[in-house]
Amino acid sequence: MKITKTTNSRLNTSDFTNLPFGRVFSDHMLVCNYKENNWQEAEILPYGTIQMNPGTQVFHYGQSVFEGMKAFKNDKGEVFVIDGGDQPDNTRSRVIIFDKDGNVTDTFNAALGADEKNLGHDIAVGPDDAVYVADAWSNSIRKYSKAK
Repeated sequence: MKITKTTNSRLNTSDFTNLPFGRVFSDHMLVCNYKENNWQEAEILPYGTIQMNPGTQVFHYGQSVFEGMKAFKNDKGEVFVIDGGDQPDNTRSRVIIFDKDGNVTDTFNAALGADEKNLGHDIAVGPDDAVYVADAWSNSIRKYSKAK
């Protein structure tokens, strides 16, 4: 493993009796790129900036941790939205499907049952056009397929 030591250590200026979370960092960081389904050679480098694509999901609060509305767009241009908030009809996992022009084409309740704790947290659509709903409260992923 390649190791590049820092030339500007912060060890002598660190107060080890007061290390607030997320504010004090080490002098070094491990970097390992993932390319073409394989991890590349890891390196230890001096602490510094990292380059990331602005579309990286972690930068988008609504996509990484928000428990409200989420959306998924399939190859056909359809948009599938899961609204995990409380609805006027007391559902907690409503799915709404829009066509590529923004028209509602379908909607359904993805909740387990009226007395079950459930909260649709995320949504995806498989290559078989099945809708997958991740449920934050029941720790499950449910699959919905259109009746033929």
